[in-house]
Amino acid sequence: MRHAALVSPVEWATQKIYQSCTFRRTSHRSFPNWDMSIRAPPPSHPASSAVACTRIHPSSLQGRLAELPTSPSAPAFLPTPTQQRMPPVPCHQLVETGASPPSKLPRGLPSRDAAPMVQERMAQNGVRRLPAAEAPLNVVVTGGSTGIGKSIVECFAAAGHRVLFTYLSSVHGADALEAKYKAVTKAKLDQGSVLSVANFAGVVAEWAKGEGVHVLVNNAALGSATVQKYVDGVGGHSVVDVVMKDMKLCNGGEKKADLPESALGMIRRAAQDEALMRVNALGPLWVTDALMDSIKMAASVQGRGRSSIVFIGSVGGGSASVFPEYCAADLMSKSALSYLSKHLAAQHVRDSIDVCCVAPGATETEMFRRSTLSKVSDVDAFVDSMPKRRLIQPEEIADAVFWLATQSPPGIFHGAVLDASMGLAVRPGLQTESRR
Repeated sequence: MRHAALVSPVEWATQKIYQSCTFRRTSHRSFPNWDMSIRAPPPSHPASSAVACTRIHPSSLQGRLAELPTSPSAPAFLPTPTQQRMPPVPCHQLVETGASPPSKLPRGLPSRDAAPMVQERMAQNGVRRLPAAEAPLNVVVTGGSTGIGKSIVECFAAAGHRVLFTYLSSVHGADALEAKYKAVTKAKLDQGSVLSVANFAGVVAEWAKGEGVHVLVNNAALGSATVQKYVDGVGGHSVVDVVMKDMKLCNGGEKKADLPESALGMIRRAAQDEALMRVNALGPLWVTDALMDSIKMAASVQGRGRSSIVFIGSVGGGSASVFPEYCAADLMSKSALSYLSKHLAAQHVRDSIDVCCVAPGATETEMFRRSTLSKVSDVDAFVDSMPKRRLIQPEEIADAVFWLATQSPPGIFHGAVLDASMGLAVRPGLQTESRR
C-alpha cells in the first residue's frame, strides 16, 4: 500500500518536537552536550520502526527548529545557538605524567603518591573540568591560603569569578595565591575577634562594588594541632589569664596548692578549648552576620536571584559519629557549626539564600598531617585502611562546593549537612582499627 505524503523520520520528529521530546543533559560538567530522547511515534505511523528510541543531537535539528512557527506553549528551555554555553575550562593546573592512570589505585598506596594519580584520573573523567563563568560572581572564602580553602579559591578563580579570601598567619601562601590570579584579592582576618570581623565587613563592602556577595564559603578553622599557635600568637587574652591572675591573688599572691591535678590540667587546656569554640563556631556566625547585607543584596539582583552560604565542617561534627582520639572541644565546635548552618537555613527558608554544610572526612591537608598523620607509625597502612584506600583530595571538596554554589538546583540542598567522608561517617572505627 502506497502512502501519499510519506515524511521521513527526522521530519516527523521535528514536527512533533514540542510535544514529544524530553531534554536530558548528559553531564553537568559537559556543556553543551544535550540529548533529545524522542519518544517513539504511534505504532500505526509509517515511521514508527525507524524513529523508535532514536536520539538526535540538537545541532542536526537547529535549522528545522528555526523554521517551525513560534508557539506560546513552546518550552523556554529549548537550546538555541545563543544559549549554548562556552566549553568547559580546566579548574586547576593538573599533574601531567606520561603513564596512563591505572583502573584503580593500588592497595596501600600512600597519600603523597596517590594525589597526582587521583587528580589525573579525575581530569580524564572530566571531574576537574568546570564551566567558564557567564557572569562573574563575587565569592568570599575564609581561610583561603592553605588546604581546602586554597583549592576552593583556585576553583572559583579558574572559572572566571572574583574571589576575596582571608588569611591570618600564612602570609607567603596568601601572597602567592593572590599573585597567581588576576581577580583574586587577599584580606587578613582573625575571625575569633569581633573587631577584626567588623573591619573585614567594611573591606568586603568596598570590594564587592555595590553588587553584594553571591557566595560565602566559611572555611577558616583551627584544629587540634594548630590551636596552640593561635593561642600563643594572635589569640589575645584568654580566660586562663584571668584564672591564673585570680589564683595568684589568693594566699598572699602565691598559687593555691590544694587544687587537684585534673583541675590544673583543665586550666592548661582551657585556652585551647576557648579558642576552638570562638574561632570555629562563633567566628563563622560573626562573619555571616557581618556580611548578611551584602549577601541579601546579591540575592535580590534581578537575573541572579540566588546567593549561597556554604560551611565547611568535618565528619566528626557533621555526623553522629564519635572520634574519641581527637580533641573534644574541636569536635564540639564543628558540631556547633553544623547546627549553625541548619539554623540559618531555617531563617532563610523562604528567600533566595541557600545554606548548606559540607562535612569532609580525612582530607590530605597540612592540618590533617599535623593532627593525625604525624602521629601514625605506618602512614601507608593508615591510608590503606581509610575508605576507598586513600585520602580525600582538597580539590575534590572544592569541586563539590563549586557545584553546590553555582550548578546545583536552587534550594534543593538548602539546610543539608552533606557527608563528604567517602564512608568514614558510617564506619568511624576505621581510624582506630588501623592503630591496633
